[in-house]
Amino acid sequence: MHPADLSAVFLTGLAERASLDPAVIDDVVWGVVAPVGDQAFNLARTAVLAAGWPESVPGATVDRQCGSSQQAVHFAAAGLISGQYDVVVAGGVGARKFLAMRSMRPAYAMVVIVPALLLAWGTGRFPPALGAEASLYDWPNTVAELQTATAAIPADAPVSADDGLAVWLANRHTINDFPDRLDSTCYVVLDKHAYLSGPTNPAQRQAMIDLLPTSGRRLLYEDARFQVWSPVGD
Repeated sequence: MHPADLSAVFLTGLAERASLDPAVIDDVVWGVVAPVGDQAFNLARTAVLAAGWPESVPGATVDRQCGSSQQAVHFAAAGLISGQYDVVVAGGVGARKFLAMRSMRPAYAMVVIVPALLLAWGTGRFPPALGAEASLYDWPNTVAELQTATAAIPADAPVSADDGLAVWLANRHTINDFPDRLDSTCYVVLDKHAYLSGPTNPAQRQAMIDLLPTSGRRLLYEDARFQVWSPVGD
């Protein structure tokens, strides 16, 4: 079965089971771990059409290797939380045996992969899925816990949050990665199990955290995962 047709089976079954009119769906976000061959191009859009859904329903394909479908769900959830979506479908497909007949030989794949892994080992920068700690996957209720932690923050208040949390707080009027652009008016949201990447300097972040108790801020909320600090003088 073609991967688009396989996806369409899920989409049509979902609409029937949920008594859902496909015309109200704002987007279909679909994870595809190997977007080559018959899974190439925008498979999400192809699946929408294969399912017989209206042409007005868009589709976006996500490739994050071992976490493609999970990332598709994260993007969809972020869109719902931020108010960009009212109804969104997220999932993924991976027709491995189907692709095996159309993919490169294992020996050729090793020629491509081994140098990349050696380079990553030499520079100390493996992809996140290879280098991440197992504890990062032990928090299935993170979004609900974050919503509880930040419930007391006014909707129009500026927020400085660890970079991994910024996407979940994207509906805030002003959101910056902690400690970038931190000022006295910001609420501060910290993740005790933060995944730090990009421009965030771990040493600078920790130095700013150490200063919070004496900065004139109050600790508004704390649990096993999150801390929320008030603006200065609040």
